[in-house]
Amino acid sequence: MPDLQITARTEPLPGAAPAPIASVSLSAPNTPGLSEIQLTAAEDGQFVGLVEIPDDIILGRHALQVLLEDGNGRTHQATTGFTVYPQDDVVITSDGLDPRWEQTTLLSAQVNYEATDEVFAGSSAIGIDGFGFNVQWSTTDPVPASAYRSLRFAIHPGYTDPGPRPAINVYLNERPTTVKVVGGAVPLIDLEKAEWQEVEIPMSDFGFGGDFDIEHVVFWGTLRGSFHVDEFRLVTGAPSRGTAVLEERQQTQPTNSALGRNYPNPFNAETIIPFELTEAADVTLTVFNLSGQGVADLVQGFRLAGTYHARWDGRGEDGHHLASGTYLLRLQTGTLTQTRKLLLLR
Repeated sequence: MPDLQITARTEPLPGAAPAPIASVSLSAPNTPGLSEIQLTAAEDGQFVGLVEIPDDIILGRHALQVLLEDGNGRTHQATTGFTVYPQDDVVITSDGLDPRWEQTTLLSAQVNYEATDEVFAGSSAIGIDGFGFNVQWSTTDPVPASAYRSLRFAIHPGYTDPGPRPAINVYLNERPTTVKVVGGAVPLIDLEKAEWQEVEIPMSDFGFGGDFDIEHVVFWGTLRGSFHVDEFRLVTGAPSRGTAVLEERQQTQPTNSALGRNYPNPFNAETIIPFELTEAADVTLTVFNLSGQGVADLVQGFRLAGTYHARWDGRGEDGHHLASGTYLLRLQTGTLTQTRKLLLLR
């Protein structure tokens, strides 16, 4: 496991008299094997150091307690953190049900885990036939949601009868929030298209706040007849190396947290995306296509208060140029969700 490079920048609180910081130390009382470290003073009020990450550290979010001591002997406490991501996705279904998962609920339908008449990837898909359906998959090895970006799957609606009130829904665990694939204000698939369609649901849409363990995935709806699903998986939150993003921060104190208008818009080679934070927060800035699929993660992780400018070159997660078209840009913090449209022209 690689070491974690820490850089801490100290700034006086708004309206407070500046006092030089004499020392900065970090500890992680809830993470076994992570030793307390003393950061080393560097230039421009910065402190730097390396945190040795144990090989057996668990995936997910880990809190760091920060203790600062100023030149007057006063101590100040703060909290930050880091996330350990897996290299690979968690597969739920792919050429059948993954051995780490089991079907624990099945209502109003029959399920064939070896269907070969319609296949999205691999050699088989899941065929579902019923008058409505409700399927639950469960694992005895809970998955930390904070380490994963989204839930992704493919669906082929075939020629089913959607019923008088069409609905396809997904929820996790005990359903604090049900995500409506069909039946909400904006459907994520088109039931009139008898073809494979991909769905990607950001983990934040499930309404837990991001810090929870996934034990159950429930898939239910009103479709009557036969249809297919394939490649249910939890997509790793590990930052992609394919998307070129340059991020700049200015030391300001904005009055409102907000996602600004990108410029130029429309754009071809590059666009600049401004956003402001009134306080430090975990931030995600993601580009989606009009089908609701995440195509590029631009910002992900903890950020201090200030004004930011992210430069994006129009590439997707795989490093390839995205096609011309309209995309949705979404900024999320703990208290804010804002979305804007941007237009890419090739």
